[in-house]
Amino acid sequence: MTITKVWGGANIVRGHFRSLPNGEEKFVHSKYGGELYAIPRDPYTRSKPYPEHIDHFKALPREKTAIIQLRRLGSYSINQLSKASGRSTSWIHKILNDARRLGLLRKDDNRKLPRKAILLGAKKKLFSCFSAFKLWESFILGEGDEPP
Repeated sequence: MTITKVWGGANIVRGHFRSLPNGEEKFVHSKYGGELYAIPRDPYTRSKPYPEHIDHFKALPREKTAIIQLRRLGSYSINQLSKASGRSTSWIHKILNDARRLGLLRKDDNRKLPRKAILLGAKKKLFSCFSAFKLWESFILGEGDEPP
């Protein structure tokens, strides 16, 4: 390991060399005293191996359309759509953000409603979302030509 004296830069360590009884010199780190030295660091090695294969189910184009339409017509929440479709909330959020950016959706604002009204409405909407998604399944899988 080579240690070189520097005035600034990356991998800077403060310390000094101490002489050992056998004639060798050992570098000693010090918090306050000593001079600045650059020490080459070992490259990072990952402790866990990368997973070889992860099953990802690609989105069907009709699935994205169904989620946008269900959000527009039923104003279902991201959590409700993810439970009904079996997808993650981040995946649903990404689709809805793209639709908002393209002008296909508007943002709903429930902040001024009472909390109890929001919870009761969410419960009713969740059950209607499951029944609505069953109607959309044939369209998503490509069996039907028209959306319901």
